[in-house]
Amino acid sequence: MYGINTGEPSSQDEVFRPVILVHGDKANQGCWTQLGKALMKDGGGDVYTLNLPANLEDRPEALLDKIKEVAQKTPKGQPLCIDLVGHSRGVETIIEALSQLPENIYVNCCYLLGLPEDNINMHFDAFSKAKEKKNEIVQFHGRYDLLEDYNAFSPDANLDGSNDVHVAECGHMGLLSNRKVIKKIVEKRKQSLQQAKKI
Repeated sequence: MYGINTGEPSSQDEVFRPVILVHGDKANQGCWTQLGKALMKDGGGDVYTLNLPANLEDRPEALLDKIKEVAQKTPKGQPLCIDLVGHSRGVETIIEALSQLPENIYVNCCYLLGLPEDNINMHFDAFSKAKEKKNEIVQFHGRYDLLEDYNAFSPDANLDGSNDVHVAECGHMGLLSNRKVIKKIVEKRKQSLQQAKKI
């Protein structure tokens, strides 16, 4: 759907490290069209999305079901290693699902777009567990996501080097289509896939 869901793995000979894109409230998988197409076009690997249920409590289980569905596509002999990208409430869904993942599924990197710091603190235990499992976490904040200190950030602070990135030029929803954010995610995905092939 939306031209961004991979069918079968792109190559049985390559490393299968899919990315699953998780939307927030009042959205659906179509909100990922720009990022999904950029990943598929520019060597970012296999891309999957899903439409989450309206009920917030049901969302982590829906994401876990999608992860298990994608796991069925893993070529024999390969462990499943995935990346997750979430926006807004989709970040909360990812954080809550991480602690429930089966042991045989490893999350390499979580790209978290537009969840205010106070919401992340609500899920501190799950967030800490993700870090304990050595999951890399890359956070992107729009202009008003960090309400207390947003004026202290310069435009595009740490966009190239840091894993905590403030994009002052766009708002919360703009993170989904911001070219610089998309470029950073695509580049990090490509680097990760290249490193995995060398192992």
